[in-house]
Amino acid sequence: MPERVRAWVEAGGLGLPRSVNVECHDLATAVGLARTLTGCEPVEVFAEAGGAVLVASMLMTHGVVASLVVGPVPGTGSARLIGSHGHTEIDLDEPSVRHHGPHGVRRIPIEPPIVHSGSAVVAEAVERSLASGRPEAVHP
Repeated sequence: MPERVRAWVEAGGLGLPRSVNVECHDLATAVGLARTLTGCEPVEVFAEAGGAVLVASMLMTHGVVASLVVGPVPGTGSARLIGSHGHTEIDLDEPSVRHHGPHGVRRIPIEPPIVHSGSAVVAEAVERSLASGRPEAVHP
């Protein structure tokens, strides 16, 4: 599913990707979705944690920003990708994509998600950010 949405984004379906928001149960899935949907790589991350929830802000290549909420979320989770010409919402439970564009909202049924795992270097940067209280570079 993320690959199909990514192909649609590459074909200009949303215009230029600006930001992505992912809410799910684990960091690897959140980072993997952000990377797959945008086609961008993490550059820097700032993370905070409270209770069972981790919130991370990532600066990605090409100036794309990502916000990740990891912890107990309803269902499997969701993702929102915002572009210069509209935005799309992905429900990881349905599974479907709701595209919001100049012609209204369109629901697109999709196959169950195939998510590439996130990078261990992002998890390391998250740990450093939690310890330092500052944004930390993601080192490839």
